[in-house]
Amino acid sequence: MQLTLQVASPAEVYLAGEYTLDSANFIVNNFGSLELKRFGQTLSKLPKQTSSDAITTK
Repeated sequence: MQLTLQVASPAEVYLAGEYTLDSANFIVNNFGSLELKRFGQTLSKLPKQTSSDAITTK
């Protein structure tokens, strides 16, 4: 899923890339649905996958 997030200041800009959201970024709303918190998201950059990291199936 692709998301566009706003940052509070230009100093907080993330480099382009693929990131994962920490599970603490989600809450259950009043209707019992999962929701992304509006403020204070924590992102972790995903490592680049190389050809040697390819997924193999048996």
